[in-house]
Amino acid sequence: FKKIHAKLIKQLNLDPSHFIYVGDTIHDYEVAEALGVEVILYSKGHQSEARLKQKTTNIIHHISDIINYIED
Repeated sequence: FKKIHAKLIKQLNLDPSHFIYVGDTIHDYEVAEALGVEVILYSKGHQSEARLKQKTTNIIHHISDIINYIED
């Protein structure tokens, strides 16, 4: 998964800073980190908020909260 996305970013000459990776697990965080993109984790997914906070404070509780990150 990481390899495919990294290859696409490179082949298309895209700037990783223009992406936001939204996930709900520590694995999602690790994929985003490997790709060099910003990550937002969703607290009501597969892993608890306490577990997600071990990696980042970019945690949302409602999908609509993503807008706050896009507008910044």
